[in-house]
Amino acid sequence: MDSLSRIALEWSNLMIEDHTIIISYPLVDHIDFIKFQSKEKFRGIKPHLARSTIQKLWACYKIATSKGKFATLKAFFELLIGTYKWQGLRIGNVHSSIRFNPFLCYPNNSNMPEADYIGFLAGNYLTPRLTKLDKSKGKVIASIHLNYDSVEKDPSPLMKEWFTQEFNILKTCNVPVFAESRRNMQVAERKGLKIVGLVPPGINFEEFKKRQTSSNAIINVMLFCTPKPQKGLRFGCEAIQSLRRKYSSRNTVKFISIGNVTEEFRGLFDENIGFCYGDDYSRALRRADIFVWPEIYSGFATPPLQAMASGSALCTTAIDGTEEYCIHMQNSMTCEPYDVDTMVNNISTLIDNRQLRSFVASGGLEVARRYTWPESVRRLKEIMRRESLVDSA
Repeated sequence: MDSLSRIALEWSNLMIEDHTIIISYPLVDHIDFIKFQSKEKFRGIKPHLARSTIQKLWACYKIATSKGKFATLKAFFELLIGTYKWQGLRIGNVHSSIRFNPFLCYPNNSNMPEADYIGFLAGNYLTPRLTKLDKSKGKVIASIHLNYDSVEKDPSPLMKEWFTQEFNILKTCNVPVFAESRRNMQVAERKGLKIVGLVPPGINFEEFKKRQTSSNAIINVMLFCTPKPQKGLRFGCEAIQSLRRKYSSRNTVKFISIGNVTEEFRGLFDENIGFCYGDDYSRALRRADIFVWPEIYSGFATPPLQAMASGSALCTTAIDGTEEYCIHMQNSMTCEPYDVDTMVNNISTLIDNRQLRSFVASGGLEVARRYTWPESVRRLKEIMRRESLVDSA
C-alpha cells in the first residue's frame, strides 16, 4: 500500500509544524491479514513466503487467541524477527519529530496513544475496534480509497469478499468518512455510506521534477507493472506486445517496465527497472518519454500525476482519479480499461507524433501543479474542524 503510505508521509511532514503526529500501524499489514483470514487458507501464496509470512501470521493468530504468556512472547518475537516496518520509511524522508507506534495486529487501549483524532487511511476492518477505544484515544475519522462498484467486478473472489466486508463495516460503525476521488464518493453515497468530504492527494514537486529535454532519438515507453489484478498488468502487456510487433523494424523505441513484472511478460521489455523508491523512483520516471498506466480501478491514481509532474506524456485508463484530471489529447491520452486497441493506438500516436507528445506532456505538467500536498492537508484539517464542531454542538 505504498500510495497510502505516501499520503500519510506527506500529510505528517506538513502537519508536524503545528500538531503532534503519531503514526500507528500493525506489524501485520492488512494484505497479510486478508490472506490469513481468507477461507482459501493461503492458497496462491508463493512457497517462499510460506516459511515467513504464514508462520508470522500464525503467530499473530496465537497472540490474538491465547492467554498463555509463552505463546504471546513467542508470537511477539517471531514478528519482530521479520522485516515489518512502516512502508513510508522507504518512500521518503520522515520529519524527526514524528513518532511511530507499531502494534502487533489489533489496536487496543494499551497499545494506542492518547490523541485528539485517529485518522486512518487503510485497515477499515479495524474500525469496530477503534470505535471501542477510550475517548482519550481520539475521534475516529475513516477514509475510502476504492470504487466499490468496481470491487464487485474484481476477478479475485477473495478481494471482492474482503472489500465488500470492509464497506459494510464502515456503514454500520457510524464514523465520519472522507473520500479521495469524486467517483469514489458518488458510488459510496449511492450505496448508503455518508461521505463528509473530499481529500485528493498531492504531488511533492521537490521530488518529482520536470525532465530535461532530451536530444536522444530513442523514445522510452514505460509501463507500470504490478501483478495485482486491478492494476491491469496483462492488459498493459498485451498493448506492449502489439507495439513491439509494430515497431520491430525500428530501433528508436525502447520498452521499459517499472514495478513488478512477472516472468511471463519480462521478455517483452528492453529493460526491467523493478520496484524502486525515493530518488531512484523519481529519476526513473524522468526517463519516460511516454508513461503508460493500465489500471482497471483505483481510489485516486497518483503515479500518473507523478509522471505528469516529471514531464512524461501520459497514456492511461479513464478510472477513479485520472478522469478528474485527464483530458484526452490535451494533457493525456485516455482509454477505457481493457481496451487494448485504443491503448495501442494512443501510444503509437505519441510515438509517431513528436509535436503532440510534447503538447500532451506540457498539458500534463500544468494539471499536475494543481495537486499540492498543502491543499490536501487544508482539506483534511477542514474536515477535522467541522467534525469537532459537530461533537461540541
